[in-house]
Amino acid sequence: MKAEIRKELLNLWRNHRGASVGLATGTMIAVAMLIFGFWQTVFVLFMAAAGLWLGHEHDIGGDAWLDLKESLAHLLPVRFQRYRGKD
Repeated sequence: MKAEIRKELLNLWRNHRGASVGLATGTMIAVAMLIFGFWQTVFVLFMAAAGLWLGHEHDIGGDAWLDLKESLAHLLPVRFQRYRGKD
């Protein structure tokens, strides 16, 4: 019985990896929202995304601060000219 379940799970992982990861991620987010609430879960997801981005920048040898300033320069309107990162 255990071997059959393991074989089926491995088969699902090989053939439907994206759907499996999506299902697991969605389930974890739903459980977190039920336990902690919406805004706390959004905060944790935001911080996880920021950590992922910073880690990726470190891995590729990029300058995270410069990339952030460039992104803000495109997002902020002209009236925030002094914050647009004109270094």
